[in-house]
Amino acid sequence: MWTWWLPSLYFRMHEDYLKEDIEGRSFQQYLTYHFNYWMTAGGIGAMFKLLGIGILTLLTIGAFIYAILMQDSPVRGLWLCTVWASAASVDPAVTAMEGGVGMLLTFGGLVLLAVLLTTISDFFAAQQKKSNEGRDPIVEGGHLVLLGLSSQTKDFLEELAICEANSAPKTIAILDTMPKSEIEEEIKRQNTNTGDLKIVCRGGLPSSAEDLWKVGADVCSRIVILDEPSLPRDEADSIAFGTLLTLRGQGKTGWPNNGHISVQCCLGKNVGFMNELYPGKTFVLSGERLGRLMVQSARDQGLCPIFNAIIGFEGDEFYAAKALDVGVVGRTFQEVPFWCEKTVPIGIRDASGAYIINPEKSYKVKMDDEVIVLAEDDDAIQRMPEPMMDFQAVATRLGKHVSTRLREWVDKDASEANYAKTGEKFSLATRFFRVDTGKHLTSSHGDILGKGELWAVHAFAQCLAEFAVLTAVGGGSFSRKEQTKIVPLVAGSDKSYEGEAESTSFVFRENDAGKQLCMQYVSRIHVQCGSLPAPRVMPNEKQAKKSAAYVFKTDPDVLKSRKFLKVVKCLENMAFTNNTRKKSRVARELMEAWRNKYGASTFVEADPNDNEKVQVLICNFTERGYGCAILFALDECFGEESVCDIFCSLTEEDARAIVSNAEEEQDRRLKNIEVRRIYTTAQHQMTAQHKLNMMDYDFHFILADSALGFQKADEQTVAIILQMKMLLKARAPDLEFNPLVEICTSNAHAQLGLLGIENTINTISMMSRAMALVAIDTLAHGVLSDLLSATGNNMDIMTLGDYLGQQRLPSQISFAEITAMVNRAAQQVVIGWSERDSDGNKVWVVNPKEKLQPRVWTEEDRIVVIKAKRRKGPLPVFVCEYHDEALRFLHFCIRRRKIPFGDLAMVHLDAHPDLSASTQLEADRIYDSPLEVYAALREEDGGIAQWILPAVYGGHLRSVWWVRPHGSQQISDGTYRCHVGRGLGSRGTTDGRERDEDEAQVEGIKISCSEPYFVEDGIYSPEKSLRCSQSLDLRVSLLPGEDQPLPAWRGTGEPNSSQEHHPWLLDVCLDYFACENPFLSQVRPKVAAPLAQIHFAAAFRQGPVLDQSSFDVQRAAFDAAYEEVLRCAEACPRGHQELEQAMDRFLGFLPVAQQALHRPALRDALVDARGAELRALQEAGDMISLPSFRPSSAELREQLKAVESFLARLGGRPCAVTVARSVTDGFCPMRFHCMLEAAVLEMLQRLFGEMDVMYGDELDAKEQQP
Repeated sequence: MWTWWLPSLYFRMHEDYLKEDIEGRSFQQYLTYHFNYWMTAGGIGAMFKLLGIGILTLLTIGAFIYAILMQDSPVRGLWLCTVWASAASVDPAVTAMEGGVGMLLTFGGLVLLAVLLTTISDFFAAQQKKSNEGRDPIVEGGHLVLLGLSSQTKDFLEELAICEANSAPKTIAILDTMPKSEIEEEIKRQNTNTGDLKIVCRGGLPSSAEDLWKVGADVCSRIVILDEPSLPRDEADSIAFGTLLTLRGQGKTGWPNNGHISVQCCLGKNVGFMNELYPGKTFVLSGERLGRLMVQSARDQGLCPIFNAIIGFEGDEFYAAKALDVGVVGRTFQEVPFWCEKTVPIGIRDASGAYIINPEKSYKVKMDDEVIVLAEDDDAIQRMPEPMMDFQAVATRLGKHVSTRLREWVDKDASEANYAKTGEKFSLATRFFRVDTGKHLTSSHGDILGKGELWAVHAFAQCLAEFAVLTAVGGGSFSRKEQTKIVPLVAGSDKSYEGEAESTSFVFRENDAGKQLCMQYVSRIHVQCGSLPAPRVMPNEKQAKKSAAYVFKTDPDVLKSRKFLKVVKCLENMAFTNNTRKKSRVARELMEAWRNKYGASTFVEADPNDNEKVQVLICNFTERGYGCAILFALDECFGEESVCDIFCSLTEEDARAIVSNAEEEQDRRLKNIEVRRIYTTAQHQMTAQHKLNMMDYDFHFILADSALGFQKADEQTVAIILQMKMLLKARAPDLEFNPLVEICTSNAHAQLGLLGIENTINTISMMSRAMALVAIDTLAHGVLSDLLSATGNNMDIMTLGDYLGQQRLPSQISFAEITAMVNRAAQQVVIGWSERDSDGNKVWVVNPKEKLQPRVWTEEDRIVVIKAKRRKGPLPVFVCEYHDEALRFLHFCIRRRKIPFGDLAMVHLDAHPDLSASTQLEADRIYDSPLEVYAALREEDGGIAQWILPAVYGGHLRSVWWVRPHGSQQISDGTYRCHVGRGLGSRGTTDGRERDEDEAQVEGIKISCSEPYFVEDGIYSPEKSLRCSQSLDLRVSLLPGEDQPLPAWRGTGEPNSSQEHHPWLLDVCLDYFACENPFLSQVRPKVAAPLAQIHFAAAFRQGPVLDQSSFDVQRAAFDAAYEEVLRCAEACPRGHQELEQAMDRFLGFLPVAQQALHRPALRDALVDARGAELRALQEAGDMISLPSFRPSSAELREQLKAVESFLARLGGRPCAVTVARSVTDGFCPMRFHCMLEAAVLEMLQRLFGEMDVMYGDELDAKEQQP
């Protein structure tokens, strides 16, 4: 057994070495490293183990030699060898052979012991020195490398220690500038619980390639760069930049070879730069985003423990499961939660890797999608054979709560008694009528409804009846035979109605009990509202449906009545459903039209805090802390004229300078909140709060100064809270005091809990745990980037009553039922709720496991949801005639703070690129005098195509996606990474004339893209020649189909996870749908098309221009050949030798294989062309290549439908939209203009909701307004 163990150990180690695939390190280095680690970690115990191994090896070898020579038992040999190895004498009575073996073994034992002791002593001395200094390389594979030792290391390591993911590495290599021994001592000093993690420390520079190789940065699976809170933020980020540059420059693809890098960024402005610096492998989290979380937590007490529950490996975590494995392919996201019994779905990761958190309820899950869920572990993700409940049934389950209110309204001596006696069931539509009248049609309202409005209510309720699920008053369903459908009367007569309602007022089926109840309803309306239109008998249901359609079509203004909306909203809120098997076509169309026009939501937030004016106090404001992040978050969450006071140890000048610098870094200004007063005091007097009037503030933020050290910072924080509570006790004892307190240790949380303060946040621990999540699985980065970003989804605490409309709060309910209600009512995802522990304290539970188990519900209970950020104000839409006016509107929106100043992406739907630039206008005019730029663009012939690049050079646009129609080919499809800057103009012009000396020195806008489009316009310049350049990501493509994944098109340099919420603009030119070439308005398409095709197919125009001089020569020759062939066509008859020779020279610019293909069409076009057409073609020059296409009405409808689908897939709402008509210029045909403009605006309203439409002639007046 012993003889087999050593070889087997050797071979196992060799197999592990091959399995880990460690490049650049030999097996000998692998063995040496693991032996050194074993000796270092084992200490004295390892020495004894090594001595024991040597002794056993000696005895085993001696026993085998004895057995072979003496032909005796190996067991006897082992025993004698043991005796001989432990004694220095040999029994003389033994034979000479035995004595020789004994003496040899004794001598060998002594020599071995001496050599072993000396070797071990020397080895340990050398290895200890080398190991203590951290100079020996780490020979591992798939491990995690942590660069830098900081105050966050403890929380980070402890979080990794409790991670149970199969992919989580158990070896952590730490590289820091301190010596290895000091690193290990610091980890011990922090009392870090590393569990079963293997911690290996090395000393060195994180930005040194040699030191990075020493910790195996090339073969590791993850690299983590944590922030050091004690350093200034810009210094900490600069260290991260240097490290990323070093990692990117190693090997062919950068280090790690097969892994990713998680980076903690201090300054939000640097997030994009870090992602761009090392795209594809870098995942960045910014601590500034916690400022938004702190503001949310101050508004909604309880969010902090909820975030703590989902950020980290304790409790529920984020997982992604293939939609096919879960069994939800083809289902809407509204249905998905009911197929996940043990998890909570919160979003989708599509095939392109984009993260869609809280997607639209109508989103249909695709085959390649992954469902993002909150789950206790990956075993909880299971495929269900059927949904755990019927969503549509639950959506109307609260009908049982309506029954009580129904009985209260109905006269007891008639309908209620008959109903109780017969137990008949009748339709949900009847309950709609009752609730409506009970709330709105009371005697105090008088004539709340006019005649036409009442007709419309009847028509609408009839449509609802077609969609309704027939339920009992008790809330239960019933068999098909028991169904009773009431079709309300839709009257069209103007006659007065006197007296009681007739039984002929409605068309009834099967049951008279429902009829009697409905008669009571009609009578009540007559009594309360007075004279009403006379009911008319509908002989059958078909006529009733036609009458419903008639009311909506002939009196559309009824739909706009506020009184009508108020009544019908109650109908809709109760229990709209489309679950009936048979739906009439008319009712379906009417309901769809209603929903498209007015929406169908029952969600009304009781306390939305929209545009609320607040007063805020921030204590312990420092440059390194979260004070500025809180200010920006406050500015987003609250209304104008809000104020903030600051209490700090800085001078007022320093504090205001910090705020001002933060505004510059963010490229924005605080517009809703003002820093009103700054109270200053010495650092040792920070606990003195007597200067402050605590009762004046709505929110209090008590921050921690981590520069003092965690313990001292928490001591100061606790002392500040004590002072505040004492002041409030003396001045306002009844005032509720719930500040948001930042802490550094768990001890402070316990102390504050004794003072009644539970709303605390440990930002150091939270960021460490978030970084641990991202390090293990990049899925967490996609989710957290959304939840913590300024434009992403919010996590909020809501009351259940906000989702019930007019229904009463249930006394018992399950989590699945709550999910159904939220799904039905709002664009939100419910992830948890509040419960009470055994002591009666409120606790928060994320992802309740027993989702079908009902529980008691009270008004104090709350639910936790993820909801889309509330949009502030309507979408700015600008409709102009000339496309260059879009630049002016862009500047107008920036000045009015409707869109950010820079880092914008734009989707450009146009038949033309509009990516040219003026060669006469100085580039810096965009900064010095934008008005001159606007005027110059209007005056220049090509100004309408020269407005985008000035916006890029001005620092506004960073990414442009030109979505071209099929007829446009000016720029080849692809992605171009280029720069836009200023540079000297070329000596020649595009029309061939020579510039004068002054013109040639104009520093105009240039671009480094060498596509022929830019070279021919004279605006190409190599990147090295550009000055003050701005980067531009230009993408050119056709409109992607629904089955094609969308690219990461917004040019942020960030992974797909954060693309959705990056600010973007939408620009639409109507000529995208239908386009003409105004230069060829007198030329027939069959004549112009062959010549235009040759222009595009010319060989020198294929691909980027490599030699500009050669390109210019070929282009001039091509233009000359083009003019010659047109002159010959006008002067020479068909077949003339001179014409054929001119055609040969013109076709010679095409690839040889294409010349014969284009010749017949070219000959036919030239021969068929009239003289006026040939002259028009000659005057047009290269403008002949401009697109021209005239679609049919059916093609236009398909195009509009495709564009709407495309915009819906882009995600999020644009910051602003510009729509250019381009009719006057002759590009958009006038016959299509009105229809296209109306269709585009209606499309935008359907997609993005309320709009603020401004037309070109209104911009002057708008700019003059304050």
